[in-house]
Amino acid sequence: MAEPLDFEALCALVPGLRDTEAATRAVSDDGGELFCANNAWFAIKRRLDDLLGVWRRPVPKEAAELATRLSRAEAYETAFEHLYPLLPPCRNCGCSRFQPLRVEQLREFRA
Repeated sequence: MAEPLDFEALCALVPGLRDTEAATRAVSDDGGELFCANNAWFAIKRRLDDLLGVWRRPVPKEAAELATRLSRAEAYETAFEHLYPLLPPCRNCGCSRFQPLRVEQLREFRA
């Protein structure tokens, strides 16, 4: 099995991933009553789904091995682990109680 790809390697292979990173960095907390990083993530996730993971569709003339690697959950999770922390933290929303569960799920996934 091929070595796992880190975020930089994914960026070299996937056109549009740097644009998705830039869009993630551009998200800001406007200082209103609340900010929900998970709500902001949904727009980023739609972009990421087109590029990596199980919802990704192969690019024309793309090598089958590369298409398979980029379509795996590991590729998506690697990008998620890089991108999601770039969002401002949740503030005054209900998500904060679910974050420890997500961290534990990722830990189990990586084990």
